[in-house]
This record gives sequence, C-alpha cells and structure tokens, in this order.
Amino acid sequence: MNASLPVSPIQRVATPLLVGATLLLAVFSATQGAFSMTSAGLWEAVGALTSGQDPLPVSAQVLWQIRLPRICLAVLVGAGLAGSGAGFQGLFRNPLASPTLLGVSAGASAGAALAIVMPWGPHGVARVPIAAFLGALISSTLVLQLGRVRGRTDTARVLLAGVALTSAASALVGVATLFADDAQLRSYTFWVLGSLGGASWSTVGTVALGVTLGLGLVLSQARGLDAFALGQQIAQHLGLNVQRLTLLVLVGASLAVGSSVAASGMIGFVGLAVPHLVRMVLGPAHARLLPATLALGSLLLLAADTAARTLAAPTEIPIGILTTTLGVPFFIWLLRRKESQW
Repeated sequence: MNASLPVSPIQRVATPLLVGATLLLAVFSATQGAFSMTSAGLWEAVGALTSGQDPLPVSAQVLWQIRLPRICLAVLVGAGLAGSGAGFQGLFRNPLASPTLLGVSAGASAGAALAIVMPWGPHGVARVPIAAFLGALISSTLVLQLGRVRGRTDTARVLLAGVALTSAASALVGVATLFADDAQLRSYTFWVLGSLGGASWSTVGTVALGVTLGLGLVLSQARGLDAFALGQQIAQHLGLNVQRLTLLVLVGASLAVGSSVAASGMIGFVGLAVPHLVRMVLGPAHARLLPATLALGSLLLLAADTAARTLAAPTEIPIGILTTTLGVPFFIWLLRRKESQW
C-alpha cells in the first residue's frame, strides 16, 4: 500500500543517521562519569580489553564492568519502550496509547513493590527485577485473557481490561507501602523514578532477549498495521488476519515493555513521545516508522542516562525525572498543535 508512495531523502537516511548518532553518543558516554576518562584513555582501555591484557588497567575495568553494560542497557530499554509505544499506537489507532496503557508497567511496579516489602521469596540483587518482570507478565497475560471473546481478541475489551488492572496494581502498591518501613519506601521510590545504575552483563543479556523477541514480533506486523489503520473491516477485506495481528503486537509489545521496565524501573513518556516525533517527520508507514522509532528511543534514553549521571555528579538524577520533565512540555505542545492529526 505504501510501496508506491515516493520516498523523500530524509526518509531514506533517518534511521542510519539516528543509529550513527547513537554510536557517537555511546563513545562520548563511555568517557563520562565519576572516573574521568579522556578519548585517548578510552581507546587504551579498549585496546587492553581486546588484547586480553592481564591485569586489566582500572580504566578497562571501569569500561567493561560499568560503562558498557549501562550503555547497552540504555540502548535496549530505549528501543523497547519506544518500539512498544509505536506498536500500541498503531494497534489501537490512538495517539495516546503507550506502554502504560495495558497495565503492563503497573503490573511491573506492583511486582517490584511486593518484592521490596514482603519477606518471602529469594533474595539478592535480581530479586526486584525478577518480581517486576513477573508482575508485567501476569498483567499482560490477564489483559489478553480478559480481552478475548469467543476466541477473538477485542481491542476495546483489552483497553478496558488494562485500565482495570492498572487500578488493581495501584491498590497492591498501596497495600505494600502500608507495611513498608522507611528504607523500603526509599528503595521503592528510587525504583519507580527509574535508573540504569544496576546494569550488568547478565541484566543486558536478559533484557536483550526479551526486547529482541518482543520487537521482532511487532516489526513483523509493520505492513499489517498499515492496513489496520484503514479500519478493522477494510483490513479484513484486504485479507489481513486481524486476530493474528492483534495477538502478535500485544504479546510482542508487552514482552518488550516487561523486560525493559524490570531492568530500569518506571521511565515515562519515551513510549508516548518518541513515536510521535518520528511520525511527524517520516509519516505513518510502519516499515519506516518502527525502525526509526527504535533508533530514536535508544538515542534519547542514552542521552538522558548520560545527563542523569553527569549533571549533578557525584549524585545521580533518576532518569525517569529527566524523561518526564522533557516529555510533559512536548505532550502539551502536541495537544496544542491545531494542525496535528493522527
């Protein structure tokens, strides 16, 4: 349907440019932090890592154990949140759709709150991320089950189920905070505000698996989302399997969100704002929209994380505060644009 439309130069180069900008920012971000590192020191550290030098210099240890995992996690989480937001917006044909729409983020928040406050279950650094992912998984599963009628997934019922489960998850969080002491409340509050400070290679591997699988499902339905934008009945007349499209996008986007939120906490407005920014420049065709959205989400979240750990050094600003601070003005501007249309 969109293959015959002319493609402008900016549409051709947008995604490669965003990927290139992300790589340049990653190099800059690797030199920033409490441990000062020049560009020359960065390349020396890279050389020590690639040559297998033993013992590794301090700069190489900082780069491998702290900086690189955090950069990779920012790229993955940014892509996961932005890509799932684009998938939800296309599926619901609603510019306000975002990863919080189906209660997936709220389920992760409830899981994290219970893990922080309740004494049962395994302990360790992975306790909260695992509980958050399980909460997101349970929430998305319930939404899918409640949204099915006679074997068919109804988007309106899915949306209503998401609203209901968000309220239920908020109630669970409220109950958990009633039993929390001051230290537990501070821990949960910091998690809710979002941070990539706990990045490790094991976390990166887990998030990479969930985000790759989830976004792969969403990307596979790019052409179907274009047809679905014309309306469900027209899409069915064009031969689109609407039920299969709905299920794959919901499962894929929920998996990407659950994996991302479990590792980073609550980071707002990335899934809402980034798809809009890309759509305004590249248009609504999902074959172009989705890859550029992933790239811009990675770029913006990496920029936000770099700013979060350098603007007030040695104190780290929760990344969710930065994304919300930037996202709210954009959202207000978007609402006030008279010529803005879906």
